[in-house]
Amino acid sequence: MTNKIETNETRPPRRKSCLKKDDDTVEQLSTSSIEISDSCQEIDDHHHVKFENIGIRNYDMTLGDNPSCMYGPPVSIDWDYAEEQKVSLDEYELGRGARRESNQMQMNALYRRRLLERDFTADEMQMAEHEIQKIRNGRERTKMLLPFCKLQEAAESAKRKSKRMMAA
Repeated sequence: MTNKIETNETRPPRRKSCLKKDDDTVEQLSTSSIEISDSCQEIDDHHHVKFENIGIRNYDMTLGDNPSCMYGPPVSIDWDYAEEQKVSLDEYELGRGARRESNQMQMNALYRRRLLERDFTADEMQMAEHEIQKIRNGRERTKMLLPFCKLQEAAESAKRKSKRMMAA
């Protein structure tokens, strides 16, 4: 059985580069997925799960399509990944460092733009922003029309009932 846990931790140098938030030095950034292999043992008629190894995959970052990105181009993980060697769970926990706060995992629009500008043109980023704006507008229209949905359902129900009465 294989479980996958996704994380956004900064790893040692990889393929894509971007600018750090604090200064203008270049760092490598990738998104990681941690694969945990586990095995079940039966002890005293109870099932126990024992996690043994973790395999870490580093994913490239690419231009995304997430409409919840309010400003700037959205960032997503790419399909390609580089798989690193598997390490024991205990070894990983000892070396992983402190957990980050949710605000430390967010990227502002300028940071995302700088991250993507090495691999995408300004037109491609603008097109992605335009597409997610169209999706957001469609969702807003749907939310505005929801109250009228009940009226439409009632009208359709009345129409079906009248057809049944006419046929009877």
